[in-house]
Amino acid sequence: MAGRNRAKRKRTRLEGIQGEGLPSIGDLVVNADAWRRTPWTPFVKILRKEAEREGFYPSHMIYKTEQLKPMSNWTILCDFDGTISVEDVIDSLLDRFGKPGWEVLEQDWRAGRIGSRECMSGQVDLLKMTRDELDTHLAGLWIDHAFPGFVAKARALHVPIRVVSDGLDYAIHKILGRYGLDDLPLAANHLAPAPPPKQWQLTSPFQADGCRSGTCKCACVAQARASGPGTKTLLIGDGASDFCAADRVDFVFAKHRLIEHCRAAGIPYAPITGFEDALDLLPRLLDGSLLEDHSPQPALSVPY
Repeated sequence: MAGRNRAKRKRTRLEGIQGEGLPSIGDLVVNADAWRRTPWTPFVKILRKEAEREGFYPSHMIYKTEQLKPMSNWTILCDFDGTISVEDVIDSLLDRFGKPGWEVLEQDWRAGRIGSRECMSGQVDLLKMTRDELDTHLAGLWIDHAFPGFVAKARALHVPIRVVSDGLDYAIHKILGRYGLDDLPLAANHLAPAPPPKQWQLTSPFQADGCRSGTCKCACVAQARASGPGTKTLLIGDGASDFCAADRVDFVFAKHRLIEHCRAAGIPYAPITGFEDALDLLPRLLDGSLLEDHSPQPALSVPY
């Protein structure tokens, strides 16, 4: 009983330690693992020292993350196909269910004769599959194994993350739903049943004037920047649909073709092979050290 009263007196005294406009140490709770995951800020360090003097130690306590939000002004915009997903969803659907003619549209897009919105709309018109066949196919597609952990880390650090994709919203929701992540904000093309004789049709609710993409990722960047003063944007992507947005963000985690684009354009970036790398890099991005190590370089004059 005496020990409980002594602990109560210690906690009461600790609850009085509070800086102006800051939450008190009274919100410390028992959770050793969470303590180790908590972002270290000067205020937490002060509380830790004061707590240890009073007999509380890091192995016993953690400051509630919802009470102490990291001072981050970053927003994450993340591509889906080939970045979150292991393979490109629309390509896999066309390979399995596409009627003849979709390859011609693909060639026209790669040659720059049409934009991705026109290409995708025409290719979706050529998909011959039932909803059950679509759902069965999507059930066999996977995402980067470290992506759920990356989302959890971003949320713990109160960093907004939005999926921005030139792919199919139905497919993205279905795939992410298997991992409990279908609540992530999403900008993508809308897939819906079509009147006969077609089976499926595509609309692009996130298109923008002057942009030939189904989802204008540059507009998504502008929206993120407008969300608050001093907001910085991180793009995570892998290919051509990310090139334009990469020119407008503050930093890029780049895979595949996007690496060469960032290098050639002098865009500050870090190459990644997947979200394990992104998990390691995120804390350094938020504390500013990654930006210092990857200052913008002059654009290359040679073609790539």
